[in-house]
Amino acid sequence: TLTNFPSGIASFGIPVLGGGGIPPTTGSVFFVHSGTGLAGNNGTSPETPLATIDQAINKCTASKGDVIVVMPGHAENISAATSLVPDIAGIQIVGLGRGRNRPVLTFTNTAGKIAITGANTRISNLVFISSVSAVVTGISVEADDVEIDHCYIGFDATGDDFAIMVLVSAKDRLSFHDNHCVAENTAGCNAGLQFVDALDTQIFSNIFEGDLARLGLENANK
Repeated sequence: TLTNFPSGIASFGIPVLGGGGIPPTTGSVFFVHSGTGLAGNNGTSPETPLATIDQAINKCTASKGDVIVVMPGHAENISAATSLVPDIAGIQIVGLGRGRNRPVLTFTNTAGKIAITGANTRISNLVFISSVSAVVTGISVEADDVEIDHCYIGFDATGDDFAIMVLVSAKDRLSFHDNHCVAENTAGCNAGLQFVDALDTQIFSNIFEGDLARLGLENANK
């Protein structure tokens, strides 16, 4: 079999292709859900999910095509730079659901950050929300060949904001597409996506709106 399910992932009635769907893989698949998940679960089925995305990352093997499926309704707080660290190369973290039924990651501290240090990582169909003023950096791309797609990056209430939503520095071949980035109108945001010394960056089909003090896209080299 191509997956760790005898009848394939499609037996769950979940599409295997398209934005927000589970991609086909020869690697392992791990499920995450805050409502029913436990750290002691194996995470290999929707009935035995893990509680956090980081718990699932720790079960992945580098460069084997492992996929983390984050189930609809999942909620998680990002309070530090260590809350969620995609540090395993070649994994995909894919959220299921539409709108705010998608997995929601809420930044509850200005030091909260998701540092992507694993090369060839993909993050898809997740919601990132600032619930405090001036989160320094929401997502920090610290590896090559990262893809971020079909995500929503926004704020909780008036005065909540990211100083920089996504930062990529000296890392190459980022693909950032089909995302919706919304800055708060009072507190504002310095930049939606800031890149410096980043080669072969692909940025397309995104929406940037709200009070962006500098730019939705900012080339810090200039």
